[in-house]
Amino acid sequence: MIETVMTAQMPVGLPIKIKKNRLEPDYIREDMPRLSIVAGVHGDELQGQYICYELIRRIKEEREHLRGIVDIYPCVTPMALEIRKRNAPGALDMNAMFPGSRHGHTIEYMAAEVVADLMGSDFCIDIHSSDIFIREIPQIRVPENAGKKVTELAQKSGIPVLWMNSNSSSVWEGSLAYSLRRKGIPNVVIESGIALKIDYDYCKKVLDGVFRMMKELDIFDGEVSPTKKTVTVKKNDVEVVHCNTSGIFIPKAQIGSYVREGQMIGSIVRPILGAEIEEITVPCDGMIFSLREYPAVCEGELLARICKTERPAGKYE
Repeated sequence: MIETVMTAQMPVGLPIKIKKNRLEPDYIREDMPRLSIVAGVHGDELQGQYICYELIRRIKEEREHLRGIVDIYPCVTPMALEIRKRNAPGALDMNAMFPGSRHGHTIEYMAAEVVADLMGSDFCIDIHSSDIFIREIPQIRVPENAGKKVTELAQKSGIPVLWMNSNSSSVWEGSLAYSLRRKGIPNVVIESGIALKIDYDYCKKVLDGVFRMMKELDIFDGEVSPTKKTVTVKKNDVEVVHCNTSGIFIPKAQIGSYVREGQMIGSIVRPILGAEIEEITVPCDGMIFSLREYPAVCEGELLARICKTERPAGKYE
């Protein structure tokens, strides 16, 4: 059942609407668990749109296995999606506006209405993509103090990486995840891919992970794919790689690959010189779980993140 969560008026009088699709079993119980899945907090995160489509399609096809309520919010920043930008007009980042205010800017009002509608959820999954610069392997992000229940559920999801890091913008103050935690709603953030694109292989990994979590939450009792290992990393388990000069970054390793300390993963070239001016090497053994996609770089910009994890045999590039 499609419901309108919020309606506001644009200056020209046209309405802005946030909608959700509520999926319920045939028989409703008072103690039935409720899962909320939110996407589109940023307008350029198209991957979340596709994931929501597939979630709704599959749940409708296997409704007999639904044992709880699933609310899916495909896009909570429709203005940003409409103009094909990450943030709403005025460069306002909705994921810095939560819990919002019914007496504030339109984006704050929208944030407040979304949070109000999410109240009563037993669990929430906040789905994101990266920006246009860095590609992210499918990963769950939670703060270090997420708690045993959330951490164990994330580890059972089979999504490749669980990154426990309170300094991530996805979970810090102002984010939807932070605001829901403050209100007692446990949640995880799933990040994958890159802005303005859809990686269907990554989407499948996320979808499989969501259905595994739904089964653990007793919301879905249908078949799910076998659980794969989730690598758990904390802040000190991650090394970042920056460039020391400006130019064009040419990657020489793939995201998700395992690398050795000192291995070259790319180079910076200067087109006017026709020359390579910097070799990019990694400071530790591990797996590349974030990798620069946008080639133009300035001195000091992020190129990659490496998680220090055990490497399976034969997994080196």
